[in-house]
Amino acid sequence: MLMFLRGARPPSLPAPLPLWPSYRQVRRFCRGVVRAAGAEPPLEVEALCTAVGRLRGRPIEVRYRALPPGMFGFSFAYDKQTRDYVVVAANTTRMHQEHIVLHELGHILAGHIDGEATTAGDHTGDHDAAREREWTAESIAVVLAERALLHTRRFGERPADPGSRALDDALRGGGAWI
Repeated sequence: MLMFLRGARPPSLPAPLPLWPSYRQVRRFCRGVVRAAGAEPPLEVEALCTAVGRLRGRPIEVRYRALPPGMFGFSFAYDKQTRDYVVVAANTTRMHQEHIVLHELGHILAGHIDGEATTAGDHTGDHDAAREREWTAESIAVVLAERALLHTRRFGERPADPGSRALDDALRGGGAWI
């Protein structure tokens, strides 16, 4: 159970992104998401989904299924306010699956799921809006992936000891991983 100092607010997700956010705004947004979720490298994608679902008060379930050729994943809201699902192609690589989950999590975080429609395709007929949604979701996925998933592959695991971790962070070029 999380405990907070008297008067301190529990962690919450950052304010929503504007339309066509800059890459800098996306990075700042992702930093806030990761901080609120309490995630540290190495990032476990499904654990991040669980933490974000907890913060939103709506669980996010990741399911791996056989999908038609050319379709790799989609997300949808179930029962409007109960939970969200991310469905990922079971017949692709683990790294690709992680990226798909992060992309669909990007749609969820950016508020692209309205409780009735999926984000797979353009349901409004507004192609500029569809491009903006896809760009934002993909940018969120790329920022999270490049800073978290690749961090461990490049540097390995962080030491558990706080003193060793501080030295490790300094040698890696800073403590910030996102």
